[in-house]
Amino acid sequence: MIDGSGLNDPVVAFYTDGGSVLVDGFTITRGFQATGGGVSVRLTGDAEVTVSNNRIIGNTASSTVPGGGGVYFWPSGNGRFFLLDNLISGNTVVNTGSGGVSGGGVMLHPQDASSFTATGNRIENHVCTAPTHTAYGCGAYLYHDSTGSSEFSDNVIKRNRTETAAGDEVEGAGGQLIVSSNGNSLTARRNLWIDNRDVGTQEGYHVKFTCSGTGTLVSSDSVIAGGADISVGAWSYDTSTLRLTNLTIFDHADLGVHYRGFGTESTLYNTIVYASATLTDLSGTNVTTGGNLLGIDPLFIGPGYWDCHLRAGSPALDAGDNSPPGGLGPTDADGNPRVLGGVVDVGAYEGVLTPLFEDGFESGSTSAWSLVAP
Repeated sequence: MIDGSGLNDPVVAFYTDGGSVLVDGFTITRGFQATGGGVSVRLTGDAEVTVSNNRIIGNTASSTVPGGGGVYFWPSGNGRFFLLDNLISGNTVVNTGSGGVSGGGVMLHPQDASSFTATGNRIENHVCTAPTHTAYGCGAYLYHDSTGSSEFSDNVIKRNRTETAAGDEVEGAGGQLIVSSNGNSLTARRNLWIDNRDVGTQEGYHVKFTCSGTGTLVSSDSVIAGGADISVGAWSYDTSTLRLTNLTIFDHADLGVHYRGFGTESTLYNTIVYASATLTDLSGTNVTTGGNLLGIDPLFIGPGYWDCHLRAGSPALDAGDNSPPGGLGPTDADGNPRVLGGVVDVGAYEGVLTPLFEDGFESGSTSAWSLVAP
C-alpha cells in the first residue's frame, strides 16, 4: 500500500522525458492534489508508463480547476500511457471555486503525438461536485488532442455521481469522450456504462461523444444503461468522423440518443434504444442510420439489473446491418464473435444467453434464483 495521508501531493507522480516505468500490484490511496489525486502522469519526449493491477481508491482532486481524482494523464511529445486492469474506485473531484470538474475516476488528455491505452479497468463509485458550474465526464473524461491513436475498451464504468446545482450542465455522468481538432483517433469498444447519474436537479448526459476537426471517434459493442436523464449525446463538427455502432442504450428517463451530426460522417447503426421517454433526436447535415431497433422490447435477460444480453426470440437477433460505415467491431461486448448465423445482431451482444437461473447469481438476490430462464 502507498498511502498519501491526505497531504497536498498525488500518491504517485511521474515527470519524465524518456525510459519506461511499471507500477503494478499496489493499493494507492489518500492522495490529495489539484489534479491527479492518486496517480499523476506528465510525460514529455518518448516516455512510457504502465499502471496495472492496482487498487486506486479514496483519492481527491480539489481546486478551482480540478480533474482526475483517481488518475490524471497530461503529456506532451509522443509519450505513451497504459492503464490496465485496475480497480479505480471511490475517488472524488471537488470544485472550490466557480469552474467545472472533470474525471472523478480518470482524466486522460493526450497532446502532440502522445497516446493512451486504457483497458480492463473498473471505474466506479466516484463523486464529482461542481456547485456552480459544469461536470464533465465523472467516471472517465477522455480529451484526445493528439495526432496519435488511443483506445478505451473493455472497461466497466459504474455508479458514478455528479452533484450540480440547477441550471448547470452534466456533460457525462459516466463519461465524456472528445476528439479535438488536432486529434487523430479514439476508439472505445466493449465498455459497460451502468448506473451513472446526476444527483442534482439538472438534466444531463450519461455519456457524451464529441468530435471535431479531422478527428475520428468510434464507439461500438457497448452498453449504456440505467443512468442520467439523457443517455447519449453525440456531437460532430467540421470534417470529423463519429461512428456509433452496436450499442445497447436502455433505461433513461428522458432521451435515448441526442445526435447533432455536422461532421463529414456521423452514423448510428445496429443500436438498441429502449425504455426512454423519447427515443432519438437526430439533426445535422450528415447523420445516417441503419439496422437500429428503436422502442421495441428487445427481450433482455435481466432488465431489472441492466443485464442486456438477449433472450431467445429477441427481435434484435439477425436484424442488423453487416456493413455499417467503418465496419463492425471485431467482437461483441463479451468478446465473442460479432456475427453468428450470417447476420449481425442489433446491440452490444451477439447471440442468446440462456443461464440456468434468470438472475445469473450476479445480483445476489435470492428472490430471483428460482426463476428458471426459458
